[in-house]
Amino acid sequence: MPKAKKLAKTKNRITDINCRAIPVRAADGSYYIIDAANDRIDEREQVFGALAAMAGTRSGDFVIYLESQLTRIGDKRSPWHQTQANAGLAFVANQNPRNEREAMIASQIFMVHSAMMEHARRLALAETIAQMEYAERAMSRLSKLTLTLMEGLNKEQHGSTQRVVVEHVNVHSGGQAIVGAVNVEGVVKR
Repeated sequence: MPKAKKLAKTKNRITDINCRAIPVRAADGSYYIIDAANDRIDEREQVFGALAAMAGTRSGDFVIYLESQLTRIGDKRSPWHQTQANAGLAFVANQNPRNEREAMIASQIFMVHSAMMEHARRLALAETIAQMEYAERAMSRLSKLTLTLMEGLNKEQHGSTQRVVVEHVNVHSGGQAIVGAVNVEGVVKR
């Protein structure tokens, strides 16, 4: 199967999975939308609306800021730069951010992951021990940061559960106590 046909088939499969419109950045820097019917929509208002919905905001300034951050990552000379920018937009969109804070955390997860993968590439190409150690340390730190950001986004979107376990209680004369297991769990929403 020729590469172009295989890529087109993959893109169709991806858009079939997503039931809502996903913004895509074209090579010339403009945007368009691929909707659930695989139709391309170029109308500026609809594209901007899809970007705002993707970022969980109604602020035009925030949309422009987030988009500029996601499209700045990576090497602009790389043939994969455009693909990486669109992958960032798709990642943020699929996290379903409800507000600007969740959109920022989702974009940070993508950017940190991209940096980690760049250091993985550098590790594979390293020629000295010092280069290998540097890339390995950077990858380790970035992977931990990715997990921390993912946990933060999960807590932001779903709340956090707190559980208190009391292991030792002193009851003095005249005091009252319950003997047995008492389970009280609460969900803390922000």
